[in-house]
Amino acid sequence: MSGPTNTVFSRTLSPGVIRVFGNLAFRTDGTILDLAVSPDGTIWTVEAPGTIRRWQPDGKQIGSASVLSEVELLWAFSPNGRWLAAGSDELALYSPTSGELVFSRRQPAWITALAFDCRSQHLATGHDDGRITVWLADGLTSHESWPAHDGPISVLAFSPDGRTLASAGEDRRIRLWDASTGRLIKVLEGHTDRIHALAWHPDGRVLAAAGWDTMARIWDTATGEPIILLNGHAEVVSAAVFSPDGRRLVTADSDHILWVWDHERGQPLHRLRGHAGEIWCLAFAPDGKLISGGEDRRVLMWDIESGRSLTGTAEPVRDMARLSIHPDGQQIAFVNGSRCLWIWNPHTGTPLLRREAEHGLTAAVYSPDGKLLAVGDDNGGISVLSAENHEPIHSFAAHKVAITDLAFRADGSVLASSGATDGYVYLWNVSDWEPRLLIPEATGNGTVERIAWVPNSSILLACGMRWRSDGTSQGQIVAWDVDKPGKAAVYPGVATRLAVCPDGRQFAATDGSELIGVWNLETGKLERELDCESGPVVALIYSPDSRLLAAACADGSLWLWDARTLAVLKQFEVELSLADAAFAPDGKTLYAANPGVLCYAVEI
Repeated sequence: MSGPTNTVFSRTLSPGVIRVFGNLAFRTDGTILDLAVSPDGTIWTVEAPGTIRRWQPDGKQIGSASVLSEVELLWAFSPNGRWLAAGSDELALYSPTSGELVFSRRQPAWITALAFDCRSQHLATGHDDGRITVWLADGLTSHESWPAHDGPISVLAFSPDGRTLASAGEDRRIRLWDASTGRLIKVLEGHTDRIHALAWHPDGRVLAAAGWDTMARIWDTATGEPIILLNGHAEVVSAAVFSPDGRRLVTADSDHILWVWDHERGQPLHRLRGHAGEIWCLAFAPDGKLISGGEDRRVLMWDIESGRSLTGTAEPVRDMARLSIHPDGQQIAFVNGSRCLWIWNPHTGTPLLRREAEHGLTAAVYSPDGKLLAVGDDNGGISVLSAENHEPIHSFAAHKVAITDLAFRADGSVLASSGATDGYVYLWNVSDWEPRLLIPEATGNGTVERIAWVPNSSILLACGMRWRSDGTSQGQIVAWDVDKPGKAAVYPGVATRLAVCPDGRQFAATDGSELIGVWNLETGKLERELDCESGPVVALIYSPDSRLLAAACADGSLWLWDARTLAVLKQFEVELSLADAAFAPDGKTLYAANPGVLCYAVEI
């Protein structure tokens, strides 16, 4: 008999993961391949590999996800929400509500495009041999089939009245067909590359088309002439949709940007940023809100008139995240390069604070006594908050470049800060926040990526790198005695991540590859080189009792070693990429952060 399934918010958790918290609204486990909005406002998504979910408008998942198929990558919802079609070397029709396979038909040629008409009565399929077939959706009975293009068909779209079917192929032409007979009505020519997106205006006369040539063309389908050229995208246009009232056209590109156009005047109104991957799906809700989804596994919702995001962002501006645990274990602070500071209760995952800052936040650390939280930003500023009520206490300009790390000395009297490219480490007196010491060229004429205090000493470690003209890098880890002051030791090698064992016996460092060097602080010698195999390593952390060394990797793996024997103890896998990790004060839980406002609690 199998044990209970480990789930949270209707999703199965990876072995060892006891909790997931952060921004779970509209978060899927795979890339979103299609989405639709039901008349009642609920949202459907289908994600790779063939998993379907239903959502409330506020982003909460309804029920459990259902795996329909692990083969098809081409999916299409019917407008009425009754059908979900899948295409490969066969055509399949599913019921979204039950998840049951209703019909399937083997196909003589691979399906490359799918489209339902507005009444969900007909389904059109385009194939890699250039043929189009129109099916009666209720039973998948073939209604009409004809040769349409010389090569594979890339996209299909029915006109609002269902009478005309637009097709685009890799031949860079758009053809308009009588959907009931297959009679060719017009050919629209002018695109210079593959067409990937078609969208009909609600009046049925105007058609928008876009694709690999980075331009969106608006066509008058009655005359076959282009009306206007929308030339704003810098990358491939991946999706397009008209608003229900026809006043706006929305296009999406592979640069992760949504463009809102006044298409009649040919002017962009908004450029909406928030996705962290290519946007493949666009749809409007009954209340006029825009819904978008794609490669980054998040559904986002937008007010296109104001250009305002209604669901936040899928991922931060940078592929980074920083965690800090309060000494009593009752708070966990999170920043990820965006302007938001998140603080959660790590035991329940409930948010305690979400606050917007003026600049992107790049570092956060609690003081040893738990009274303060220091936060660094990409403008070189440091803000100090009360850890009790999260009210601001002090803020000051610390560096002229982005802050990479912050570290309190064990007695809490000094805060150290490092700059991304200035090469400086500053020491600040906590009593008055005045500078106590400046360490220029802290890593020897390179960047300062991380800093860490050796416990119960006056030694501060700094690591970084310097790029050479031939494209290679150099670097060193420098131990500074801040009380003398001066260099106490130099350890050769590039390092971008650093952790010191709480007993002061050793430290671990990595250059961001899969390899980790473990150094003996007493002898100054490299004890062992550890291999994470999957790499790259993005975070290193020792347990508070000095028994364990943990590493988080960008691929979502977590490694655990015995800090004394350096033997591998465990390896965990989570769903998404990681960027930082931190132990709970009792050492029994390891928290691992994904850049996209998400944190995993892993039981050790």
